[in-house]
Amino acid sequence: MISCLDESYQNLLDLLSLYQTKTITMTDDILVQLQFCYYIGCVFSERDKSNIDKFIKYGALSHVMKFLDSSTPTLRSMAAWAMAHLTSGHINHIYLVISANLVPKLLSFLDSGPRCEETILWILGNIIAESNEIRDFFVECGSITHLMNAITDVSNLKRAKIATWAFSHVLRGTVENFEEQENFEILFNEISTSINLLWPPSKLTSAEAVLHSMETMFWIVKTASNQLIEHFFMGHFDDIVELVAKEDVSWDIKAVTLRTLGRVALIITDFRNSGNLIRTVKTMLEETDSLPTSILREVCWLGSIITAGSVYQLNDIINLGFFPPLFPHLKEERLETDIVRYGLRGILNATNGPQTFIRKLCTQGFVDIICSILNRGESRVIVCNCLDGLDNILSVEGRGTQSCSIIIDTGTLHNLCSLMESNDDEIRTKAVNIVKSFFPRISTIQA
Repeated sequence: MISCLDESYQNLLDLLSLYQTKTITMTDDILVQLQFCYYIGCVFSERDKSNIDKFIKYGALSHVMKFLDSSTPTLRSMAAWAMAHLTSGHINHIYLVISANLVPKLLSFLDSGPRCEETILWILGNIIAESNEIRDFFVECGSITHLMNAITDVSNLKRAKIATWAFSHVLRGTVENFEEQENFEILFNEISTSINLLWPPSKLTSAEAVLHSMETMFWIVKTASNQLIEHFFMGHFDDIVELVAKEDVSWDIKAVTLRTLGRVALIITDFRNSGNLIRTVKTMLEETDSLPTSILREVCWLGSIITAGSVYQLNDIINLGFFPPLFPHLKEERLETDIVRYGLRGILNATNGPQTFIRKLCTQGFVDIICSILNRGESRVIVCNCLDGLDNILSVEGRGTQSCSIIIDTGTLHNLCSLMESNDDEIRTKAVNIVKSFFPRISTIQA
């Protein structure tokens, strides 16, 4: 019997060979077993398939599986850590774990103690993420109940967050895949029943639990099929919007809530119940002088999603006055580029609407904000989008209008003349078209 281990791989392989041929037996010394399991985990963590295969050939996996059954929590945790590294690598190793009938055992281990339980959830997430085929196998094994139990236990939020990540992989793929295997109804019922424990968030006792609830909702929206989202979220939409309206809700919670709402609006393109959401966000913009960057980013992205939707959504966002209270925030200096880009994308989408909509935009300060952003000249894409927006508006408004006066008064016309000599062909062409079409006198002078 060997009571100590050498760290070198060759010595470890030699030791595995001796165990495999039963030349020696594994010591009962827990410290040695822990060290032994640790070295195997280190091998698994290196992602060297040929090296890992060599160790598995000599029985490394079978030892780790035995350690998972240990009555010593620390050894179980070490074995789970080694298994987590193995399942984060090659798909062949994942199929080895499945063929060894380890999945039911792993599911049963979810009550083995917090540390081990969290690692087990990482293992399950690694396995589920590999393919839709494996995902369906997990659904058939009853994994949904175990994952949802962990997600909805807000007394252990670290574990709950890991379970949400693992659960997001279950939601991948199309509804048709689930229906073919008669699993969709099971999945939907499990989610609906369990998620009610997290909803509405107002009944949860801590801000951390509310944040976890919304992060779970976001993962469902991000990864689930469109049909599942429509079934589940349409009944909860106004409840989610209410979180944005509450003054005692943190900005972190509001940010992930807005991200979730934007994702729903992105997927359900004919969604016609956006009025309450638009009014709520508008109120927040009006009542807050300086929004956190995370909130402004989500608001701008949400605006770009709604304006890219149906004519009903575009009508709502314009008539309810979503953009005017947003514009002062977009004029702030040193804004992150993606915030400007999302905000401008919503503006550009709106200027692509019907003529009656565009005429209303001109009364809401659209030309002024486009000029302000264009004159900052932050990037090529932003400049091109600004030029497109001005062209869309002027094509409806025509020459000699208030819009033309704003372009002159803000110094944007001078900027347009400079852009007519740009080295960028697309920018030069767009600038020339605007100046020639709507400021012909300046065009003649330039010529």
